[in-house]
Amino acid sequence: MHIKREEAFRYKFKQPIIGTASLDNSREFKMQIINVSPKGMKIQTNNRISKNTPIYIKYNLLEESFQVNGKIVWSLDTGGSIQHGIVLEKSEDYHTRLILALKKVSGFEK
Repeated sequence: MHIKREEAFRYKFKQPIIGTASLDNSREFKMQIINVSPKGMKIQTNNRISKNTPIYIKYNLLEESFQVNGKIVWSLDTGGSIQHGIVLEKSEDYHTRLILALKKVSGFEK
């Protein structure tokens, strides 16, 4: 197995995290976060979203609210839903808060 040491870690949730997303200030829709890292995430939704579309995501993790902007970089139709890969805009505050929350979720920090 090849390990890319320059990439940030990615945390896969045992159960997807429920959140909302919107495109270009449009109506919000429900989505599930499959995995997340400080630089990106994989979501699952019923909505088709074109590559390079800006997206605004809101979700809660350990009772802490997260909001982040990103851009769709890939999509995969799984038959019953559509998965999307998202690259997130750089935000030191978001990255720091997310890493602390993921440490708690994963059991590295109490």
